[in-house]
Amino acid sequence: MNTNYSIIKPLKNGGQKNVFLVQHKLYGKAVMKTGHCSSPISLERIKREVSILRGIDSNYFPKNYDFTYDKSGNFVIFEEYIDAKDLNEYKDYFTTEEKILILGLELMI
Repeated sequence: MNTNYSIIKPLKNGGQKNVFLVQHKLYGKAVMKTGHCSSPISLERIKREVSILRGIDSNYFPKNYDFTYDKSGNFVIFEEYIDAKDLNEYKDYFTTEEKILILGLELMI
């Protein structure tokens, strides 16, 4: 059992992964994603995604702290916790091309 973190609460479950808000000894409040890939191809895809995401340096996108996996396809990802509303909560606001374009530009800055 990993003693570097304690689970504060579950955030989202389903699909390939379960997501938790945790208190981590090294990272402070963080997001932990755990899951299982049933095929080597799926695991390779997740490894590529994590590699790409690690290259993003934005105040609007969580930083990746750690990514581990084993031969059986189980993985754990620790990411920065951003205390903000989920973009999904604003989906009814972004109803015009202009609003969507402004959002995209703000996210790139």
